[in-house]
Amino acid sequence: MTAIAERLKDGVKSAEYVAANGARYHYEFWLNGNNAGEKTDNFVAANQGVKYGQKLTATYSAKLVVDAEPGEQATTKLSPKVDDKI
Repeated sequence: MTAIAERLKDGVKSAEYVAANGARYHYEFWLNGNNAGEKTDNFVAANQGVKYGQKLTATYSAKLVVDAEPGEQATTKLSPKVDDKI
């Protein structure tokens, strides 16, 4: 089990999606655990007693990452000046 756990990918990026408002985003999947050793231990513990041919369990968490907000690719340069009357 340890050899399998050490070959599992971490930080896997999904395809890019576009929300209804035009924002582009993707998901990143991470094995549960604070470090490589803990991630391996979690996988081994979750699959204790599994026999050949049975399904293995790997627990991942997902993080939503916004790649670009709507309108982020503006074609005109914005002025950094702030109106002091606001």
